[in-house]
Amino acid sequence: MAETCIVIPTYNNARTLAEVVRGAAVHGRPIIVVIDGATDDTRGVLAEFPGIDVIDFAVNRGKGFALQAGFRAAAGRGWARAVTIDSDLQHDPAEIPKFLAAAASEPRALVVGVRDMKAAGAPRANRAGFALSNLYLRLLSGARVCDSQSGFRSYPVAEVLDLACAPSRFEYEFVVLAAAARRGIPIVEVPIAVRYDPAIYVTHFRKYRDFMRIFRAGLALRRESGPRACGGG
Repeated sequence: MAETCIVIPTYNNARTLAEVVRGAAVHGRPIIVVIDGATDDTRGVLAEFPGIDVIDFAVNRGKGFALQAGFRAAAGRGWARAVTIDSDLQHDPAEIPKFLAAAASEPRALVVGVRDMKAAGAPRANRAGFALSNLYLRLLSGARVCDSQSGFRSYPVAEVLDLACAPSRFEYEFVVLAAAARRGIPIVEVPIAVRYDPAIYVTHFRKYRDFMRIFRAGLALRRESGPRACGGG
């Protein structure tokens, strides 16, 4: 049985999803796609890939719910790790082996892909927001992470589920990092490419609303006591 699967959460990215799935399939790992209440042709796209597992939410619940559903499915199938990749082609599936290699070197680690946002041409306001998120993570947990908002990661499934972080929206990924650092789970970073193509790039992250969600989730985490503390939003 494969030790590592690939989890792809998706919401209304039908234009790019097939390319992501094809790129991920090259690596010979089981694939779980979690449809987070999509209203476009996502289901029709996935019908072309009968060999993958699909979890289908009838309504949009948020990325955190989609990720946790993918992790629970991975655990149920006996897979120890899950590489997560977004479905909007911002990440390159060809870089999945970087995460496999990093996890092989440190099996307990949560591996985070680090993007060069400036080189990718991300707006200055976005880069400032990411820097604030990184600083906030360090203040909450002591973890020095260069890209706390990256969705391209490799998770140790049992350890992350054991953190018992409440599923939520985009803040889930931030809270898992903070909770993992507080628990003593190693965080390893690998450099990755990132693409911002205005012709295809669709983001559902709303910087003001979702950064406020991250801020509130961090406060909730800080209020919790004990080594198993974890927050959600």
